[in-house]
Amino acid sequence: MAVLRVVDFQRRLLAQITLQAPDSVTLEFLNPENETDLRDTLTTFVDFCKYNGLSLRISRKVQKADHIIYINEQVLVKPNDERFLQALGDAISCYTFGNQSKRIFALMHKQ
Repeated sequence: MAVLRVVDFQRRLLAQITLQAPDSVTLEFLNPENETDLRDTLTTFVDFCKYNGLSLRISRKVQKADHIIYINEQVLVKPNDERFLQALGDAISCYTFGNQSKRIFALMHKQ
């Protein structure tokens, strides 16, 4: 099972997000003294992504008879897709959360 770990700038573990079959996304906060505004905004963001999906860019190389074609695709991934956690981690790492605009990062972890 893949787990997305949410850490702050000092690499302290704040939360973890798990994707359980078929499309159940669970957000669990591990540090009880987290700011409530960070918890609220992160929970709202994860819920929004869960219901609306995330945009994921995919690049691939296709070999033709005498040349190579590079194809860039943009797909919408939802929780029933195995790539959802990776797309969610990329999205979380792009934004700031909470009233103090706290920067957090999401790292994939295999269990």
